[in-house]
Amino acid sequence: MSRLSVFWFLALVVLGLTACASVDTDANALAIARTARWGKTVLGTTPYRLALFGPAQPRADNGVLTVYIEGDGLAWLDTAMPSPDPTPRNAVALKMAVADGRSSVVYLARPCQFLLQRDWTRCDVEDWTSGRFSAAIISSFEQALDQLKARSGATALELVGYSGGGVVATLLAERRSDVARLVTVAAPLDVGAWIKHHDVSPLKGSLDPVQGADRLKPLPQVHITGRKDKVVPAAIVESFVRREGKDAPVKRMEADASHECCWDEKWPALRRQMGDAPHP
Repeated sequence: MSRLSVFWFLALVVLGLTACASVDTDANALAIARTARWGKTVLGTTPYRLALFGPAQPRADNGVLTVYIEGDGLAWLDTAMPSPDPTPRNAVALKMAVADGRSSVVYLARPCQFLLQRDWTRCDVEDWTSGRFSAAIISSFEQALDQLKARSGATALELVGYSGGGVVATLLAERRSDVARLVTVAAPLDVGAWIKHHDVSPLKGSLDPVQGADRLKPLPQVHITGRKDKVVPAAIVESFVRREGKDAPVKRMEADASHECCWDEKWPALRRQMGDAPHP
């Protein structure tokens, strides 16, 4: 067998194994969601479709709907090979959303996560690697949030983002006037500083929340880091908070957690500590 043939054979094996793994992870996510009597739907936005887990009829609590946003998922198979499907093996934000325990909560996956590839409207490797925080992705999330407000009757949103989902949540909060509170968990909010810290390639095509940090000054925020987190050290979050200035209404919290473990177990206590989002 020629080298080229071997390459394509291995590529097909990886794609086949990934497809099987994607079905398994989707089933696992549904099992997690069903513990809260949640189901799964797909929101149509332009240009992406987004997987939504939550109650059949989400209802805002005193006008506020809480939206959890997932992390980057399985973006890379190793340091050199991007994944053909970014569906997370460990849906940290979904577990956190279920652990929240309230009826005014929904969960949004990132583009191309928890979707069969035949349902992808626009999914390229760049969408979960270098362009994971692109303007097009943020636009799709804005449309999704508008749909969720209409469904639930919410007048305001609490955005809770885990890891890269915290970056997405922050970019959304910088652009919207209906966010009651922003909560991030283990999120690389200063993307440039995070890239420099890990000495990795720049995220070409992605937005960086530090560019709009001053827009958040009036917004109540909670930024939580993990004491054992080597992926997103606390200094990365502090770098972002400093750009907002001393007068920004920011609460910093720390938990005895690594980047992925075990936020859902600690989440009910953390939620109690931060209290409810301000009512609109």
